[in-house]
Amino acid sequence: MSDRLRLRPRTAAFAAALAAAAFVAIPPVAGVAQDAPKEAPKETPAEPKEPRTEAVTKGKFAGVLELTGVFDAKQSWEVMMDAEQWGGELEITEVAAAGLVEKGQTLVRFKTDKIDEAVAAADRDITLARGAYQKTVEDAKRTQEAQAISQRKAELDLAAAELALSRFLETEKAMRLQEADIRLQSTRDNLLDQEEELAQLEKMYKADEITEETEEIVLRRTKRQLARSKTFFTFQQKRDEMWRSQDFPRDEENLQLAKRRAVIDFEKFKTAAAVADAQQKIDLEKAKVAIAKQEENFTKLKADRAKFELKAPESGLAAWGTLARGKWSGGEPPAATLVAQGRAKAKPNQVLFTIVKPGDVQVRTTVGEAVVFSVADGQSAKVKPGPAPKLDLAAKVARVARVSAGTDYDVVLELTNADARLLPGHTCKIKLTTFEKADALTVTAAAVETDGDKKFVTVWDGTKSVRHDVETGETSGGRTEIVSGLAEGDRVVPVAPKK
Repeated sequence: MSDRLRLRPRTAAFAAALAAAAFVAIPPVAGVAQDAPKEAPKETPAEPKEPRTEAVTKGKFAGVLELTGVFDAKQSWEVMMDAEQWGGELEITEVAAAGLVEKGQTLVRFKTDKIDEAVAAADRDITLARGAYQKTVEDAKRTQEAQAISQRKAELDLAAAELALSRFLETEKAMRLQEADIRLQSTRDNLLDQEEELAQLEKMYKADEITEETEEIVLRRTKRQLARSKTFFTFQQKRDEMWRSQDFPRDEENLQLAKRRAVIDFEKFKTAAAVADAQQKIDLEKAKVAIAKQEENFTKLKADRAKFELKAPESGLAAWGTLARGKWSGGEPPAATLVAQGRAKAKPNQVLFTIVKPGDVQVRTTVGEAVVFSVADGQSAKVKPGPAPKLDLAAKVARVARVSAGTDYDVVLELTNADARLLPGHTCKIKLTTFEKADALTVTAAAVETDGDKKFVTVWDGTKSVRHDVETGETSGGRTEIVSGLAEGDRVVPVAPKK
């Protein structure tokens, strides 16, 4: 209930109170007849006023999106020096004017002196690299031969060490011990012989077979010799003892160490040789790959040299610059004065011309995120070109982007009756039909009131306004489809009452 309606009871009560107060406060005048109080007239309630309404209608209902778009080429050909190897600046010496061109027509020429020098230098470098590689191959062969000799020497040293040790253990050790025993025994026997000879001489001398002087000389000499022999035998025993306990074991140990050293040296040589051989193979392979890369770059550079004259890959309209999504960029071809002065420059892989076929176009537009799900392949549209607004072209949705970097989604339409005068870059207006229904109940979109998940429409039943729960469908062109809750002919308020 509005504030105005709530104030009415309070105002009536207040007036009645004032009237009662006035009646009590004024006393009756003596001798004057007083009139009886009159009853207040009763108010007749006003009949509700019928609001402005519209009848619910049934009929054809279509969803139409009004969009702006641009014509784009179905197919285009970019003209550029698509360099694979050349990275230097390009000086333009000749450039064609934008317009209709024929396939094979020269569009751009570049100055070739620098790339010619580069080709010659690359050729010389490859020749030198091939010579260096051949020398590396020959050096590798000689290195392998030297390694083979060194390996054989290491094998012989190892075999000699093994042979020396095995011969010592199997033969020499026992023989040398036996020889030492024989030497000691020989010396011992010699002493015995000398002692026996001295004893015999003493017997002989006792028999007076020779003179006393001679006896004394011979006996002294024999005794001295025997004493020396005993001393020498003592020395020999000590040396033999030291030889057996120290020198002889050391000889065996040295032979064992010599064999171990030979084994280690041989294994080290094999490991080092294997590493050196692997490194040599890697170096050769790297050199081979480097030459192959040089040759590949040289081939690419020569191919780039052939591209210093750019020709039209297809007949059509050649425009300077690039075409991206129906928009041109790049400006105009350089003026003849700049070309003559050598100041017209370009870069490798820079698109200079783009060739398109007049009339061979499609339409590009975008739709917002709120309606992208209502757009689908195959939907029909009407297109009015900007250069010819009276021209109606039929089109169908060819594809709709389902992902986007923002909130606008790309839509491409195929024309069914293109005009040969149309070119990429021309703008257009589009009416895209997203749905069509033959018999749909509709009301003005403003008539629908939303309260949370529920929707209402105000209906005049002939005596009063009543809110009806409704289920809505599509909305288009300012009208909303009513799926349930209303019938054809119902009178609805076209704009929902304000709360």
